[in-house]
Order: sequence, then structure tokens, then C-alpha cells
Amino acid sequence: MKKALILVTDSVSIKNPYLLKTIQKLTNNQIQVTVLVMILDFHLASKITEKLTRKINDSHFKAQIINWFELLQDQQGITTDLQGLEAVQTNHLQKKSFRLTEQKTVERFFDHHALIGEQTFRANKLNLFKSFDNGKLLAQYYFDDQQKVREVVHFQEGQPVTYEVLNNRQQKLYQFVVKPSQSHRFKVASDSEFATRGATI
Repeated sequence: MKKALILVTDSVSIKNPYLLKTIQKLTNNQIQVTVLVMILDFHLASKITEKLTRKINDSHFKAQIINWFELLQDQQGITTDLQGLEAVQTNHLQKKSFRLTEQKTVERFFDHHALIGEQTFRANKLNLFKSFDNGKLLAQYYFDDQQKVREVVHFQEGQPVTYEVLNNRQQKLYQFVVKPSQSHRFKVASDSEFATRGATI
């Protein structure tokens, strides 16, 4: 039997009706379909996998849905000390709690009115921890259902700069570096062909 691999790399993909149509067409042609959800956001990847699995099941297609975090969870990694997470000692800080929904609670920790950390609980399980410096986001730590850190995202000026993917033993597997986009300015002579085209468009 022939095989096909479909990559889902963002949350918009599963809203595209052509995704299900493609899976249906492939399965109707006796092609074994695997959909790999490869999104650099641990919780978003889990949500997309769940939604996509439900859609596939409702449509009665035979396709395998794989979340790449689950695919990697048993791989051997290198030791990481999670220094940023361990550096935030919350027991001496002022705490404020907010219940956003029946299942979701947020706790924020302050040191002399400066936000130091924020943790989000879903169904009473730690889901996400954010560390701050002078109110600026430094890092986000994503936890799985066993309360293990599975991904760390580091920030500069509010923008993610590195993603660290961990296995279920909190060992580092991969690190992705976000390179800022670069723009260049060019001066074009007024009598150039390019400038003339630009004026007529």
C-alpha cells in the first residue's frame, strides 16, 4: 500500500476544507495517510491534534494523526537544568489568584509590585509558567499532564527568540532559534526602468 504524509504546521490548516478533502481523496485511492502535527507550541499542538482527530473520526476516514511532541517524548536528550524556572522562588512573593473559567486558574507573583511569575492551572494541573523581569516576559514553560516541562520559549523585547523542545524526562532534544527578519532600503534613480514601472502600477 502506498503511503502519504501530510504536515500541519499552524492552527489555520485544519480550518481549510481542502485538508479533509485531500485526506478523503487519498484514502479513497487506498493510500495510507499519516498527518503529522508539527507546531512549535506544546499546548496548541495538543489542541490541534485533538480537534483534527475528532474531525477525522467524525468523517470516518482512516488516517493516523501524530503530534510530534508525542513522537519525540521517549527520545534520548541532553540534561537541562531549567535555571530560569528554578530561580523563581514563589513562597516569599505576594500572590494574586484569578479564576478565569471553571477549569482555568491563574496565579501571579509580585515582588514589590513587580510581576515576577505567572502560573496557569487547568483542571488543577500546572499548565504554563511565565517568568518576568521588571514586567518583561523572559520565558514560558509548558507542562504536560504529568507536570513535566516539555517546551521552553525564551523571549527578548516580548518576541520569542528560542524554542527548546524537551522529552518526558525533561531532557533537551531540539533548540530552534528565531532569526529576526531583515529589510533593506534601496535608492532607485528617477530615470531607471524600475522607477518608471513603479510609477505606472
